[in-house]
Amino acid sequence: MDKKAFAQLDWITGEGHAAQTTTLPDVTGKCTRVDIVVSSVTGGPTVSVTITDTDDGGQYFTVSGKADGTHHILLGDSNKGSPDADFNPFALFGNNLTVSVDPSADAGGADQTLTVDVRLYLEEV
Repeated sequence: MDKKAFAQLDWITGEGHAAQTTTLPDVTGKCTRVDIVVSSVTGGPTVSVTITDTDDGGQYFTVSGKADGTHHILLGDSNKGSPDADFNPFALFGNNLTVSVDPSADAGGADQTLTVDVRLYLEEV
């Protein structure tokens, strides 16, 4: 299992909440887990996260409504008798990826910073 992390994205109080992106080059493996770590701020925003192929724009993963103050663990494999996976696993072969994170609101409060970390867990292909 290999773990790859996008650069942390952040929004400071009063800066607004426009979507931000960052890229992760040359990713290889079958993605079976995505972690989204959202810091806790008084504004109570949720975040939407989309992972696309930087070169051709194909979309691999999207999720919305992830609360602040939470480490969200999303699994691509079902671990019950009935399907309960959060997304379909996707294979990558040296792909360049872009993550877009879009908060629903400003960080709120005074001098607060909303931070979002997105990590991929990859099996060998």
